[in-house]
Amino acid sequence: MRMFGLADLWPLAGIAVGIAVGIAAAGLALLALRTVRVQAARLAEGGAVVDELRRRIDAMTVLQTRTVTRLQRLEAEQSRIAERVALAESGGGRVLDDAIDSARRGASIGALVETFGLSRGEASLIARLHGRPEG
Repeated sequence: MRMFGLADLWPLAGIAVGIAVGIAAAGLALLALRTVRVQAARLAEGGAVVDELRRRIDAMTVLQTRTVTRLQRLEAEQSRIAERVALAESGGGRVLDDAIDSARRGASIGALVETFGLSRGEASLIARLHGRPEG
């Protein structure tokens, strides 16, 4: 029977080291795979967040557009009112006096708008304040 010496164990040690390295490599590969999966999940969550932010930005853009449109209408109305005030202050108040007289004689809101160039709101106010009572 033959005795095994230290020199006979070297090939087995090499095999053992190879197995250990293989196991370590497999463990690292599994760890890397897990890390990739975690990062993929985070990326998917980030994509969902980006999509939600896009939807919110789109909604805010629509609101901003509506707000700008309303602001432009208000600015135009304010400009018309300023012109009418300037006209009234410069002696153009005679138009309003004539409209009031016409409302007292029973003119309709439409007639006040058409005849005196009043806005519908102005004509309505004059008719309510100075027109003939209904009934």
